[in-house]
Amino acid sequence: MDQKQLKPYLYTAAGILGAIILGVFIRQCSKKSDIESFDRVKYVEVSPVKVGQLLRKINAIGKLAANQSVVVKTEMPGRIAKIHFQDGQTVNAGDPLIEFDSEQLRLEAIQARAKASQYSQLYQRNLELFQKKLISSSEYEKAKAEFEQTRAQAQEKDLLVRKSTIRAPFEGVLGIREKDISPGAYVNQNVEIVSLVDTDPMLVDFNVSGAYSGSLRAGQEIKISVDGTALEEISAKIDAMDARVDEAGNTLRVRGSVSNKEGELKPGMFAKVLVVIGEVPNAIQVPEGAVERNGNQNYVYRVTKIQNNIGYVVLTPVVIGTRQNGMVEIVQGLEPKDVVVTGGHTGLHDSQEVRIQKTVSVEDAAQKAAANPDATTLSQ
Repeated sequence: MDQKQLKPYLYTAAGILGAIILGVFIRQCSKKSDIESFDRVKYVEVSPVKVGQLLRKINAIGKLAANQSVVVKTEMPGRIAKIHFQDGQTVNAGDPLIEFDSEQLRLEAIQARAKASQYSQLYQRNLELFQKKLISSSEYEKAKAEFEQTRAQAQEKDLLVRKSTIRAPFEGVLGIREKDISPGAYVNQNVEIVSLVDTDPMLVDFNVSGAYSGSLRAGQEIKISVDGTALEEISAKIDAMDARVDEAGNTLRVRGSVSNKEGELKPGMFAKVLVVIGEVPNAIQVPEGAVERNGNQNYVYRVTKIQNNIGYVVLTPVVIGTRQNGMVEIVQGLEPKDVVVTGGHTGLHDSQEVRIQKTVSVEDAAQKAAANPDATTLSQ
């Protein structure tokens, strides 16, 4: 093959070689750019950790219920003679609510008592005769049985007379009576008349994590607040805890009570419940925005070797405790002298150099995060 014929092949080989060299050069430049971008100085916002007294608290949502509640019903059929209450009225235990027409029952009771008295006298005479052995034991037993039977019949009639007036079983507030309950109306047995609730004290039921079961006790003070009302941090107390922890949700049911003399609390209301379970004298706290999570591990970025507002971040695993008011207790992983990143986390990696753009208190950082939870980065 002469030089003229070889020339096109040389041009092709040279083009391929040039393309390979250009590709390698571009890749090397790209890697260098990525490294520079990865390692360039980041601007971050930092906060020194807060050290001080901390009250460990449990926050829960509870539901208010009446101390006692019942729907008053008829125990026997009859015609209503009188209604002794008004809707929404406060009544005492034993106050009459409904009175049935009981004239016939009272007459029957009088007759039954008279008959029982007659057989009582007959029984006493037979008892004396039996003791003197003037009558047989069978005659005596018959007289005794007849007396006891008539006495029971008289007591039964008296009971029906008493049941003809339905009374409040406890002190409380009445609801609205059913529309068919009116004087002159005939009602059957087990018909609803009106609801009665005892709202002082009120009960509050709430659930807490089973891990707190050893931190709660009967008589312990709690605070409750009701949204949409002026009722904030009302003092209450724990009455009892359930005997077991629910396995499905690992929760413990707790019941408390709160005074309600003014009647402002109503059954069915939801309330925020606060329980103080302990005190830590030198707790370490950081803003919630400083804590990140990867799987089951929580961590923060500590800033070390700070000189002229330049330092290095250290990815630091931490164990967290109580969360409250935008702050997180750090049980393990930080020291009182530490400084943590509270803004500008995006793109950070362990051992990266950072420039401190701003230093704020943990309280201000917590408020900022709460006001703008999506603002997680700072300008570069």
